[in-house]
Amino acid sequence: MLLEAQEAGIKVVTLNSGIYDEDLQLIGAPRDRFENWLLHSQADDRKAGYDLTELIVTMAREKFDLADDEMVTVSAIGGGRDTGASSLRRDGLYDYLGRGDARTSVNQFIYTDWSYEYGRSVAKTLLRRYGKPHVIWTAYTPLARAALDVWNETYLDKPLPVIGTIGWGEEVIELVEQEELAVVLGGHFMEGAWLLTLVYDHYNGIDFEDEIGLEMRVTLSKVDAANVRPFKTRFGDRDWQKIEFKHFSKCHTASIM
Repeated sequence: MLLEAQEAGIKVVTLNSGIYDEDLQLIGAPRDRFENWLLHSQADDRKAGYDLTELIVTMAREKFDLADDEMVTVSAIGGGRDTGASSLRRDGLYDYLGRGDARTSVNQFIYTDWSYEYGRSVAKTLLRRYGKPHVIWTAYTPLARAALDVWNETYLDKPLPVIGTIGWGEEVIELVEQEELAVVLGGHFMEGAWLLTLVYDHYNGIDFEDEIGLEMRVTLSKVDAANVRPFKTRFGDRDWQKIEFKHFSKCHTASIM
């Protein structure tokens, strides 16, 4: 694709998914072999996996009144085995576990195909093998919904574990508001908005290389019980037309130059 775009004189921005090391060896970095490749951006999935773990473990200690030296038990449901985002989120989980003060134990981590149906199967397996964990860590929103549904079918009269996930789907935001999901990290759609603003400025002669570089890692943000209502007020209707993106463009807003 990059070669065809360069031959056609089309400038390219890539986003959202990571690039495997073996592919980077072939294509190089943006503006290296392919001068028309302006920028690559992706969510910082490893940090997201770490941050999600830290958040839900902290919440579990408070919810279940666990002392600092008591172990928090985690059942973990991952995404696809063959995708970079899934692997990086898993790495973030284990980065947290590698902390000397983590006092957290994963019963088992099981990959899925990202789907709700596979997530249900894995959730049933984990609950059958290990019983009631303090935390259920999930790599994506359908997996969180699956875990929640299986828990309610199995232990309806028991306190929910702290369930966290990644991806600001409309349904999971509602589940956060209902306090069935504890926290969800997201902001992928904002990445696209920022990139369009950067591309607009670049087209108009204002480059971004010296300020942010050519490879961006976007930190995902949390929605939890504390901020879900303000989040819904601002973004709930998903009416992006009401956002004046010129405020974020250096072409139109001198104060950010």
